[in-house]
Amino acid sequence: MTNVLIVGVGNIGGRHLQSLALINEEITIWIVEPDNNSIEKAKKLFGTMPPNKNITSLKYFDSLNRINENIDIAIIATKSDIRRAIIEDMLELINVKYVIMEKVLFQKIQDYHHISNLFKQKNIKGWVNCPLRTFDIYKEIKNNVKDTQIVAINVTGGSNIGLGCNSIHYLDLASYFGSSVNYRIKKNSIDLEIVNSKRNDFIEFVGSYGVEFDNGLVLTLKSYEELYIPPMVQIISENVIYTINEISHECITCDVKSNWGMKIENIKWPFQSSRTHKVIEDLIQNGDTELIAFEDSIKIHLPMITAFINTLNDLSDNYFDYCPVT
Repeated sequence: MTNVLIVGVGNIGGRHLQSLALINEEITIWIVEPDNNSIEKAKKLFGTMPPNKNITSLKYFDSLNRINENIDIAIIATKSDIRRAIIEDMLELINVKYVIMEKVLFQKIQDYHHISNLFKQKNIKGWVNCPLRTFDIYKEIKNNVKDTQIVAINVTGGSNIGLGCNSIHYLDLASYFGSSVNYRIKKNSIDLEIVNSKRNDFIEFVGSYGVEFDNGLVLTLKSYEELYIPPMVQIISENVIYTINEISHECITCDVKSNWGMKIENIKWPFQSSRTHKVIEDLIQNGDTELIAFEDSIKIHLPMITAFINTLNDLSDNYFDYCPVT
């Protein structure tokens, strides 16, 4: 029997729960969520799924101190501003083996080092839910270009792309293609503005910036504030260019074999409600998952969050030692 804990079932956490309804391993689910409205929404989502005998129990609590069992897998689906405190409280009260965390991990640089040390002390393995690297289309592209080099990845979208919230997804994707977690942000490329976030007490960035990985791969991110255009991911190698439309779920391929003619195909774009159970099954069966390991994700997060903090201070009259993105 595997005990799975979800902390926070608002928005993405509810989708994690919904996906667990598809699990093919026997589990008990523990939910911690202090907000009754979030619990009711999560219950409705779960109720849309077919019954599953593999789920032996589903329990809802408003506090971590109500959990009286060791937890095999914990999913921390809270906002970034409280994630460190939630993890600290959880590990004070409960023995946990594996932890899956949402991005952006933390708002303060010191929190990354603190939780890393805490996991090492308690021998906990962690992963971060940046799932693009697990999508079939990106796996296929990486396999197709294995004999050549991806030289650039360009990400373009409207303000809906949320550079503060979502840059980490594309940094992680570039890391996956380049097989490296080491990069630098090109300081002279940073052209960001602060805008309101759809989430209270948080901010967003629009504008652009570029990064270069140690293997030469260049990632450029651009968000247009006034336009609602779909996020487009362009992957460029010597012999082929792929363009992924994340809204229409299409892949446009132009390659040298076809004299750079254009081919359009529909692609699968799995939502969170169809992914989490597979991650949990992998952890139960193999003790690992295709998601990026926590320690590697820290290396990808830190240059980004540092640049965001510096930008926030450059654009503000106040001093910030954190960046309120989630």
